[in-house]
Amino acid sequence: MEEVLKQIRAVAQGLESLQAEHAQILSGLNESLSLGQINGLVQEKIFLINKSNENIDLALGEARVIIALSNHLHYVESQKQKLRSQVQRLNDENAWLREELTEFQQRWQTCQERCAALEEEKAHLKFLVEVKKFDADLQTLSIELFG
Repeated sequence: MEEVLKQIRAVAQGLESLQAEHAQILSGLNESLSLGQINGLVQEKIFLINKSNENIDLALGEARVIIALSNHLHYVESQKQKLRSQVQRLNDENAWLREELTEFQQRWQTCQERCAALEEEKAHLKFLVEVKKFDADLQTLSIELFG
């Protein structure tokens, strides 16, 4: 592709040179016309040079379009590469976040289990306190009754 683009640029330069030569020739022919040397051959040469210039202009326009298109394709490709890099970075970040989430969920599960165990232990201790209180009340009552 680069080789073709180099060749197109070289051809465009050649066409620009040819266009400059045509302009010189046309200037000389127009000078002949202004000097009164009007004949069919000069007019035919002017017509052919003008026609050739139109073709050169068309070819130069096409070459410029191809070069612009190539530049645009290079730009699009570089943007595509940037986006691929960004997608890869986002995928990596997403994987890292998933690992962090998994780790957090495991710690949260552990904390929930620990909290449930502490709640159970608290309920058991409350029960023991109530049993002790009941025993103490029972002992006080039996002392009062039998005592």
